[in-house]
Amino acid sequence: MPVAFAEGRITKLRREAKLALAPAEAAALRARLAAAVGDPAVSRIVSVYFDGLGWPLAARAAAAPHDTVKLRFKEYFPDRGGSGSDRVVLELKREAHGVTRKERVWVPRQGLETALRDPGVAALRAWIGDGPLLPAVAVSYEREVYQGEETWRVTVDSGVEFFRIDPRLALSTEPLRRELLGEPAGREERTIVELKHLETHLPSWLAAYGGARGYSKFAQAMRCVHGVGEECAAVG
Repeated sequence: MPVAFAEGRITKLRREAKLALAPAEAAALRARLAAAVGDPAVSRIVSVYFDGLGWPLAARAAAAPHDTVKLRFKEYFPDRGGSGSDRVVLELKREAHGVTRKERVWVPRQGLETALRDPGVAALRAWIGDGPLLPAVAVSYEREVYQGEETWRVTVDSGVEFFRIDPRLALSTEPLRRELLGEPAGREERTIVELKHLETHLPSWLAAYGGARGYSKFAQAMRCVHGVGEECAAVG
C-alpha cells in the first residue's frame, strides 16, 4: 500500500531515535505497531553513501553517532511514489542530538551524475562542491514503514548488509538492485528501528524506547568495508 505522508514535514525535520533490537524484541514491536496502524508498506532499499578523501564523514559518524552529516542516494524497490521511470533520491542528512534535518531531491537514475555536479538544492550543492566526494559504501535492507498519521513514523529495517561499491556501478544508468552488489562485507544481525516524530507527538508506549543507544548504518558499513572507526565499534 502507499505510505501516507511519505514526503511530509516529518521527512524534512524531526526528532529521531535509532534502536538495534534482538529478533524477539523486534517481533514484539512489529506486532504492536501493526495492531496500532495496520500492516506496513515494505520495500527493499539500496543506499550509497559518499565521503571525501580520508573518510572524514565516516570518522565523524563513528566517533559521534548523535552528531553526523551524511550524503547519500537511496533507491527503492518497489518505488511506491514513482511514475514508472527509474529514479533515486539524493539526500543530505544532518543529525544532532536527536534532531534530524534532510535536504533531498529526486532525480532520474540516468541523470544522477549530472545531479551530483549540480543537484539544484542549495544545501546539497554546498556540500558536494566542498571537495571531491566518492561513493564509499553501499547498504541494502528491507524496510517496513508503519505510519498512521503525519506526526510520527516508525521504520523497521531487517536483513541489513554492507558492501564495497564500485563507483562505476553506483553511478550507472541502471537501477542498483541488491543482486548486483555481490557478497556483503558484513551483515547486521539485529533489527534496526527508527522512531521519527515531530516534537512530543510520539505515542507514550513508543517514547519509552527513546532512551536507547544510537546507531549508524553508515558508520557500521565503513567499519566493515574500510576499517574506519574500529575503536568506536561498540558505539555503532
